[in-house]
Amino acid sequence: MYEKIDKTQYTPMMRQYLDIKENYQDSLVFFRLGDFYEMFFNDALIASKELEIVLTGRDAGAKERVPMCGVPFHSVDGYIERLTEKGYKIAIVEQLELPGEKKIVKRDVTRVITPGTKMDEKSLDEKNNNYIGCIEKVNNSFVFAYIELTTGDAKVTEYTSFDIAINQINKLNIKEVVVNKTFPTNYRHLLNKVYGILVSEVAKIELNSYQENLFDNIKEDYLEPCKRLLFYILNTQKRALFHLLPFELYTNKDYLGLDLAAVKNLELVESLKGAKNKNNLFSVLDRCSTAMGSRYLKQSILFPLVNLNKINQRLDIVEASYKKQI
Repeated sequence: MYEKIDKTQYTPMMRQYLDIKENYQDSLVFFRLGDFYEMFFNDALIASKELEIVLTGRDAGAKERVPMCGVPFHSVDGYIERLTEKGYKIAIVEQLELPGEKKIVKRDVTRVITPGTKMDEKSLDEKNNNYIGCIEKVNNSFVFAYIELTTGDAKVTEYTSFDIAINQINKLNIKEVVVNKTFPTNYRHLLNKVYGILVSEVAKIELNSYQENLFDNIKEDYLEPCKRLLFYILNTQKRALFHLLPFELYTNKDYLGLDLAAVKNLELVESLKGAKNKNNLFSVLDRCSTAMGSRYLKQSILFPLVNLNKINQRLDIVEASYKKQI
């Protein structure tokens, strides 16, 4: 769309915006102008509606005024949170140098915020993990990798059917899934339109050699989705993430298989009356002192262990901790 616009009719500043927007057409571009982040063209139409802010216009050299709306930079986090909760990506464009008298200030995207890559503690629920996943069809199975950005935990597994994969994605409350260019359209539609999960396509993978240690224990068939997910995360964060842990392989046999219907009807982590109602198993058991402990407890309820040795190992740890306190 944007590459078809005749940029010569616009001012230098608007041409700068259009050049950046060409590379981030799947995102709402927050363009820093002084004390405000401004949005233009279709982004402004979407943001003004979703955020309920005034839509104005700007003279930008063309005959028609460019649709525009903006939010103050000092309160931008709340607006970003509202948009990502609705499934939008936000590309933040910052001024990279001080304003001069006769030249356009150099600007570029410094980060992309998506539903699955939020790391700001203010915008995250402390009792819920914020996972982002990547799913790919490999032969007759589906390989699924996911990362929790705040902790760096990374896991990968394989499902025999897409229905099972969808069930696990929903149990993990994943809001964004990365796919490759050939991922079937009907599966994309199911993820996005039926379950409200943002689907982000990544066609290429370019990683540095020092990141290869994150895949040391992963077999060949699982490598591509793991690498695709990592590339997407690094490409949106635009900085080194040294806290990321190596991918850990697990199988469905490690845990009791609970489908989404069972989780809901047993009211394990949420009441049938809704998320705000506290009449569920997790709320009754959650006496954890830290947010990390609460998240671990929730995952333990959703994915009960079935390996006797691991169960006894956990009980031994609980017993030792208890004896240490009395």
